Amino acid sequence: MVGTDFPYRAFLPNGIDIVQIDVRRQNIGRRCAVTHPLVGDARATLEALAGRLTPKSDDKFLRTIQKARAAWDEKMDRHAALDRSADLIHPQSIVRNAAELADDDAIFVADVGTVTVWSARQLRLRGDQRLIGCFNHGSLGAGLPAAMGAQSLDRDRQVVAFCGDGGFGMLLADFITAVRYDLPVVIIVFNNEKFAFVELEMQAAGYPRFATDLTNPHFANFAADCGGLGERIESPHEIVPALKRAFASRKAYLIDAAVNPDELVMPPKIEPSEAVGFAMGKIKELWIEHGPGSN
Repeated sequence: MVGTDFPYRAFLPNGIDIVQIDVRRQNIGRRCAVTHPLVGDARATLEALAGRLTPKSDDKFLRTIQKARAAWDEKMDRHAALDRSADLIHPQSIVRNAAELADDDAIFVADVGTVTVWSARQLRLRGDQRLIGCFNHGSLGAGLPAAMGAQSLDRDRQVVAFCGDGGFGMLLADFITAVRYDLPVVIIVFNNEKFAFVELEMQAAGYPRFATDLTNPHFANFAADCGGLGERIESPHEIVPALKRAFASRKAYLIDAAVNPDELVMPPKIEPSEAVGFAMGKIKELWIEHGPGSN
């Protein structure tokens, strides 16, 4: 692990040698047992190691990983395919098209929630593009202020924030600050009118959906009332034109995207307990809705 302590422990393998390079000593071994801890700057440490390593001629493992990555990319391409005949907007399509239309040095900011997953899976960073987010702490609502911070450091660089409606609603008043200080951030709100990730976690644990619905304002009108620009999109064919208008603008611009509220975030591997929990949660929902005592 080079320059990261990788907070998602479930993806880290067990029973193998792990090398971790980090300039911060306190990060070494924070997520998992490290067999070869190296404290230092990533580039300098790798350069120092280069002359001490023996190249391997067996590339079987590399080819296996490359094959798996190619299969994964093909799967993500299918998920992101823009279906103009569909009635609902798939959030994956928004992220993929935003990445393709953005500048080669654009900064993408991912808020917390399902947008974190869409960003991780659908962004194909190129050139000097960067992705930042609150991945260690999972602080819901960090997207807008983080985008404003990045934009304030370089007003000429394109900054695009992917925000869920739950996260954006927590700090939506900050949009006024973006307008006040002429920060040309592009905010894309994935509006499914609920805390989608919380809902999925509840169902995977075997609980019925409860208190996850949101009552949202008209975000595009709110942006205009603040002095910025805003528009709402509700069908797939509106995605690309809206993104082009937002990227061409030099004012704070908000796209309120009505995305499919039932879009599932599927883990790479579904555990039996998760499948059972999800089924139990659905059964409980049906019982609440149609069982004895229901209206």
